[in-house]
Amino acid sequence: IDVSAFMQPAQEVGGDLYECCKLDDMKYFIAIGDVSGKGITAALFMAMVKSMLSAYIKHTLDPAKALNLINNELCAENPERIFVTLFAMIIDIETGEITFANAGHNPPARITRNGAEYIALKHGTALGFFKDVGIENEELKLSSGEGLLLYTDGITEAVNPDRIFFGEERLKNLLSSVKLNDSAETLKLIKDAVTQFYDGGEQFDDMTSVSVFYKPGLSGMTHYE
Repeated sequence: IDVSAFMQPAQEVGGDLYECCKLDDMKYFIAIGDVSGKGITAALFMAMVKSMLSAYIKHTLDPAKALNLINNELCAENPERIFVTLFAMIIDIETGEITFANAGHNPPARITRNGAEYIALKHGTALGFFKDVGIENEELKLSSGEGLLLYTDGITEAVNPDRIFFGEERLKNLLSSVKLNDSAETLKLIKDAVTQFYDGGEQFDDMTSVSVFYKPGLSGMTHYE
């Protein structure tokens, strides 16, 4: 797999998170999340969630189980009612098979030779609201050269001086317009497009994105930034 990531907080610290780690010789874990709010409070909550995510995925090797465990732990002690959306996946680099679970996060875009489309998800519930929400695993399979773009709503909800959102449709069309199968170049394309869209305006929300392409000829993982 070829993986790259970027994070650009709206303030000095932010509440977005991403994770990528090797589980064994054939499986890698990739996740992205968005904590409600911004600043120090969101950043501290994010750090706690990221720590739990890393521990639970290595213990369970199951995205849905990990998210359900995180949710129940957050609900047990969360007086400020902060919540987090999370998308978590395990990819088998031998087969391209992906097991994923979603907790109220934006649907990833699947990038193929024919363009880009958003994955239809069981929406799930953001973590930290209710116990026992029953998040379930889903599956998909990438063919050689295909990829996924994971992102937070700081990208699709970027607002230009005319108060127009960047939007999911604009992001999908951007990914469809150029035939790419390189993770770093994909993220550069997105960052440049959003910067141009802002047109000197203010960034109101944290922006984070992870791109992953399945390339069976590679050995392990490359391009992790």
